[in-house]
Amino acid sequence: MRTDSFGHASLSRAHRKWRTVGEVIAFKAGWHRRGAWAFRAWRNSPGHLGVLLDSRARSIGAGRTRGHYGGDRATIWTLRVGRR
Repeated sequence: MRTDSFGHASLSRAHRKWRTVGEVIAFKAGWHRRGAWAFRAWRNSPGHLGVLLDSRARSIGAGRTRGHYGGDRATIWTLRVGRR
């Protein structure tokens, strides 16, 4: 959010430590504490759901950041799955 951009760039660093890595990202205007909206969006998207249900993954982690994106308040949720 510091650079008004977001994406999967940090995944390339994660691949050095993990054999399997998947990531889904959700963006929403405004500040939102809870991530149910993000999970619903991922669950309703075949591509994102495929990442979440990858049978090779053994670990999962999620995080949220809130700040300003394009001058407006924004919330970004990220969920990663992987296997060492």
